[in-house]
Amino acid sequence: MPRDAVVLMDLQIDYFETFGRRPLAAGIVKRLIEVANSILAGGALPDALPVLVASHFSPNDRIGNYFRKRAAISGTRGAQIDPRLEVPQNVRTFVKSRSSAFSSPDFERYLRENDITRLILIGVTAEGSVRATAREGVRRGFDVLVPLDAVATDSHLKMSFARLAMLQADVRIVRKLSSLLPPSTPSEKETP
Repeated sequence: MPRDAVVLMDLQIDYFETFGRRPLAAGIVKRLIEVANSILAGGALPDALPVLVASHFSPNDRIGNYFRKRAAISGTRGAQIDPRLEVPQNVRTFVKSRSSAFSSPDFERYLRENDITRLILIGVTAEGSVRATAREGVRRGFDVLVPLDAVATDSHLKMSFARLAMLQADVRIVRKLSSLLPPSTPSEKETP
């Protein structure tokens, strides 16, 4: 039986607050906070290892920051984890400076040390961090699942791009996080 990790990606102030650099719609933010808090409290996917990943981009990355609307720049308030998340002290947080969580040197080592074979990705942005981590996870031999109702971005076009790119990389897409309860419930790969 696979050992799961739920990777909670970029649940940061710049994406979740209306004054943030790249705010998502309030309804989406509310849903993601509820999902994340349920996972962190052990209510949803209780057998999975929760892991937080946060972007801290260099202020000197002018081109990347332009496209990210200067969101999640290292040292800014917007790069902090949203305070509405109830993160237990034992949940490990990894900081990354590029889109993929695997850009954090200790991320993969932590997964391997905990015998993780399957990643469930939740968070933002679908076309950025979620897509990059999903594709790289598959390349590194992980089974990767992405529940579409637990990832977000700021446009339907970006979500469609992310979905297609992930499907082409053999990432398994499920429509609803609830389809993963209990974690051993098999999901079928969605077709484009």
